[in-house]
Amino acid sequence: MTRILCGFLLALVFVLNAAALSSARAAAKSALELPATPYGYANVELPAHFTQPGANHDNTPPDNPMSDDGATLGRVLFYDTRLSANNTTSCGSCHVQAHAFADPKPSSRGLHGGLTDRRAMPLVNLRYYQRARFFWDERAGNLEEMVLLPIQNRIEMGQDLKRVVDMLARDATYPVLFGRAFGDRQITEERIGKALAQFVRSIVSYRSRYDEGRARAQSARDDFGNFTLQENRGKALFMRNCSTCHMKEGNEDFFVTTPANTGLRGNDHPAADGGVGDVTLRPTDLGSFKSPSLRNVEVTAPYGHDGRFATLDAVIDHYSNNAILDPNIGYMIPVGPLKYTTSEKAALIAFLDTLTDRTLLTDARFSNPFVKERGGQQPERIRQAVLMTTTPALVGPPGAPRSPLAMLERLLSFDANSDLRITRDELPERMQGLIARGDKNANGALDMDEIHTLVNSAASERIQVSFHPQRSDGLPGVISDMKLSPEKCERALAIVSAHKSAPHEKEPAGSDLYKEMRSLLDDEEYENFVAAATRLSRTAQGVIGGVVGGIAAR
Repeated sequence: MTRILCGFLLALVFVLNAAALSSARAAAKSALELPATPYGYANVELPAHFTQPGANHDNTPPDNPMSDDGATLGRVLFYDTRLSANNTTSCGSCHVQAHAFADPKPSSRGLHGGLTDRRAMPLVNLRYYQRARFFWDERAGNLEEMVLLPIQNRIEMGQDLKRVVDMLARDATYPVLFGRAFGDRQITEERIGKALAQFVRSIVSYRSRYDEGRARAQSARDDFGNFTLQENRGKALFMRNCSTCHMKEGNEDFFVTTPANTGLRGNDHPAADGGVGDVTLRPTDLGSFKSPSLRNVEVTAPYGHDGRFATLDAVIDHYSNNAILDPNIGYMIPVGPLKYTTSEKAALIAFLDTLTDRTLLTDARFSNPFVKERGGQQPERIRQAVLMTTTPALVGPPGAPRSPLAMLERLLSFDANSDLRITRDELPERMQGLIARGDKNANGALDMDEIHTLVNSAASERIQVSFHPQRSDGLPGVISDMKLSPEKCERALAIVSAHKSAPHEKEPAGSDLYKEMRSLLDDEEYENFVAAATRLSRTAQGVIGGVVGGIAAR
């Protein structure tokens, strides 16, 4: 009798909890608050450095122009937890506005508590990523495709798009929003993707201190009047050592315009994350990853596809201490190690902090329209940054192109039961596209013949790349970058001009040039001069090596 009574009570508690949850969800649905007049998304006035010829890399497709109503619909969809199978997770759960729409954790937690194997990328300025390929491995060919994949991902949101369409069609609000956005109330998977893509494209960062200074300067390389001396020094260091990759052809969205291998894969173990190589199956792409924009980088920690770098200091240390020798990058010379001094690192970080757009981080246009349903409390999850405290050992990528065998080993690393076939359940969610591409006999798995076909087909593709060396204005440029006082700068330039030969990086103290500079500069200034002059010498060698290596790689 006691057991029956306990069972009855447990069942009653379950029913009451379910009723309460259902009631809460109904309240959430009815509590949507939107302005009577839609926020402005489509006709935002951008600074001239966004729109000048050669700078506008807008990837908006002709069949999905942005509108205020379309982006409004996308905003509601972005924050609606009902797009997940158990009504717990929205796009905004992992892409947090206060963190420039990145996740402040190394991995995101999905609908059933499972963790993703990569961190959620920032969504800022994706509209201006010219290649229009998305995710760390660029598996999505456009933004309209990208926004739908997490909804279907079994770890992240686990929802069937057909069920989403049915749910939205039965809702009292969504048909009206779709009618405003598209001219009629029809709800389709394609329109869901288009609306979400419009909202994400509207998230443009253009109101940082960098943008304020840039608007008053002729060039990004000029000193900015609203910057401190340290920030201008950091900007000069960035322009000399980092802009070849992060501002290729003058792009001021601070994207690296193609995926790159910067040594994060470590020792190339077959089980290590292959990045773009896991999608293209080209051995040369193993370990290459797309890089997010550096805009708002101050608030998007942790860094890297796996969140291994807890701070910007750790990221800069990686490039300061490790050579980057990838022969497949094309437009970049082999880099480093850059060996930044302590004060140079501080200046770089001071400059990077000027890229933060604090208006964007609180802009109501991009906020959760369901937040007020909870009486002003936090949205469905309170998210706190939990940063990795250890960094895996880093080994630079090999300098020679890899063979198809490396790609074959990579794929077979997923063959958990060693039966020489890879099933859908054995592949990570992000690699499910390989089944669709290669499963010719439609049995939900890849056998060895199908694996060989995929790998051989990818290996035969040719990659067209171009080489653009970094600018070099020699030691006078180094002096200019140091931002010395006018008197010191004039004297330093005179010393450099009197010594026409390049400095010898191994014995700086043994030359008259270095002796004269040592007598002029204080300890910190001299340390920075030696470090920058040494990088200059290495860059000259790197250009030759990069050209020769690039030719050999082809």
